[in-house]
Amino acid sequence: SISDMGVYANEVWLKDAMRVALMNYQLSVIPGSEADLNLKFLFNTNRTTKNKLSIHDVITLIVTRPDGSQDTYSNGAITEGTPGTGVNGSGEFPTKTYSFVFES
Repeated sequence: SISDMGVYANEVWLKDAMRVALMNYQLSVIPGSEADLNLKFLFNTNRTTKNKLSIHDVITLIVTRPDGSQDTYSNGAITEGTPGTGVNGSGEFPTKTYSFVFES
């Protein structure tokens, strides 16, 4: 019957939805570089702080390798980053790392 088909379709949808795997990706950049400034802005606008809501951007990352091959990661969110600039024990700026999670 039609009602049985609806139940079956919902079960298939739930099984498919549960198969979505999340992939973590970390990107390290040079402190103060253009990439760092752009990622810091992205991180700051997507984090929640007192009296500020997150924008919840949906992020797509395209990685292009020197040989021209590409990988595309979509439906992502930025999960970690450094909102400011720190100095390590030797007086240097440490490498900045930003973390993302994507559906795979």
